[in-house]
Amino acid sequence: GGGGGGGRPSRHAGKPRDIRSELVLLEGDLGKGASGVVRKAVHLPTLQLVAIKHVRIHDREKRQLMVRELKTLYQNIVPIDARAPKATASPAPLPASPFVVEFYDAYTAVDAGMVSIVMEYMNGGSLQGLVEARGPRPSEPQLASIAYQALEGLAFLHARHQIHRDIKPANLLCSRDGAVKLADFGIARQLADTWAQAKTFVGTLIYMAPERIESEAYSYPSDIWSLGLSLLTIAHGEFPYSTSGGYWTLSRAIKDDPAPVVRPEFSDAFRDFVAQCLEKSPMARPRAIDLLDHPFVAEVRRSFRYRE
Repeated sequence: GGGGGGGRPSRHAGKPRDIRSELVLLEGDLGKGASGVVRKAVHLPTLQLVAIKHVRIHDREKRQLMVRELKTLYQNIVPIDARAPKATASPAPLPASPFVVEFYDAYTAVDAGMVSIVMEYMNGGSLQGLVEARGPRPSEPQLASIAYQALEGLAFLHARHQIHRDIKPANLLCSRDGAVKLADFGIARQLADTWAQAKTFVGTLIYMAPERIESEAYSYPSDIWSLGLSLLTIAHGEFPYSTSGGYWTLSRAIKDDPAPVVRPEFSDAFRDFVAQCLEKSPMARPRAIDLLDHPFVAEVRRSFRYRE
């Protein structure tokens, strides 16, 4: 099936493969994302664990979220049996990133009124678990590894004119061997040009950049703010702003108060890295690709080996 613009998927010759018949759902939910419930399943031909996000589509708003999600994930599509020797799957439209959750397939169940997205399963859960964990905080080398991998994911998306728009610890998924990937593009947005602006108001308020709370036009720097705030929260084990006063108190604090700072017991490199991410003015924040040169992540970047 070639490219072509139209709104309908092209009809392929021959019988299309139905991934549904190859999946066995497992017990329990993995979580709820911005646009649906996530379940764990086994893909029988490869015996691979996968995550399946089920989204009800009678809800028009959720359908739109879903379409956006599929567009973003399509940048990172990987045939589920790509590692099998005889795979002759068509190549991805753009190279996939090891720092973004892989998308394998999607299908609709009209009778159940949902769209289901089949994607990579991350066995370590989300970094929100680290925020809530009792006991010792992550070490600086661990924080640097998280920062580096998240930056690589953001640099990949931003180079493809995507804003993630919902970077927070719960959307940074990890595996037990230390891999970290960006997930839940329920509200990612395709940008038409290099410095286009999105003026829609969605996302997770508490990790939102000041310009988004002001409902000003925003762009890639809003993801950098959210990453900095996520790292500070993971390092401290608590969110730096008070949330007890409700929406207006919190949004006023994010807009009007000085940006939070990393506690003095951390290294100057980490404190500076987060301070650059949390510049109140979006134009003052470095790009993801520039932050990859920051001393805080330099050592990880030199030694990083992606583990298959």
